[in-house]
Amino acid sequence: MIRRLSHAVGTEIDLGEVDVDDHLARRYAEAVGVSPPPGHGADLPLGLVFSMRGAPAPEVEFASGTVSVHAGHTVTVPHRLSAATRYHLTSRIDAIFEKSGRSGPLTVVARVARLRDPQGSIAAVIEDQQIARWRPAVNPTAPAPHAAAPAALRTTPGLTTGAELQSGAGLDLGEVIAVEHRPAPDPQAVLRYAQAFGGIEPLFVDSAFARSIGYPDVIVPGPLQAALLEHMLVSRLPGWRLEQISLTFRVSVIASEALVLSALVIGFDAHDPRAALLLDLTLENDRGEGAAVGTATLERRPH
Repeated sequence: MIRRLSHAVGTEIDLGEVDVDDHLARRYAEAVGVSPPPGHGADLPLGLVFSMRGAPAPEVEFASGTVSVHAGHTVTVPHRLSAATRYHLTSRIDAIFEKSGRSGPLTVVARVARLRDPQGSIAAVIEDQQIARWRPAVNPTAPAPHAAAPAALRTTPGLTTGAELQSGAGLDLGEVIAVEHRPAPDPQAVLRYAQAFGGIEPLFVDSAFARSIGYPDVIVPGPLQAALLEHMLVSRLPGWRLEQISLTFRVSVIASEALVLSALVIGFDAHDPRAALLLDLTLENDRGEGAAVGTATLERRPH
């Protein structure tokens, strides 16, 4: 399925420097539809590293008649990202391989990008996978009705309180700490994100194209889905810093469809004040499918 590689597998390329400031953080928050960080010195979201990297690189040109999507990623930030910092960015294709999926043969391109701070230390690592498949020959799908967004997100009552989450009290294996019912971003929101950071891929911005290959409407980019999960965690866990988020996107999320986001504890030692908090993440679509699944690792903020 691959027509051309801009660089050989394993070749590290230099993507230059990127300046991170409060303006970039605000642009990102607007693009993903969440509240911006409160100001200079605040933690920056992990999802911002995708906008810092830009389009996946090194570039891969796929054969005509294929369609590609973001299949999954792991973002690791060992220490707090901060504004007013210039980061240096490098990236490489780590591997290319073939596999079989529900829709037939797939080509997987795995990349690794690294951001380094002015001292040369690793500030963030992005490991992501792009999947290409042959475009299906299907009849166009009728336009999907767009769900009306509720006035506010619905959260499930009876969960561990914010104070308990901050102290670590009440946390235990299997504890459900967050559940949100919300609509997926609508087509206009997906377009805003794609124009700002996601790349103008037809599946994100062209409803007619999406329907021509069997989707009811444009799909929500994986990094935008991840931003919804990250915002839920940050809002629910103010006493913790998100260090890593790892997600696999199994089923495409359609713009405006109903979603359920959840997080539960799968690793925590209440007796160790330095213990990390490990969560299992799920984003379900309106058909009850686990459209995105993965994990998050958080560390307790110092008092």
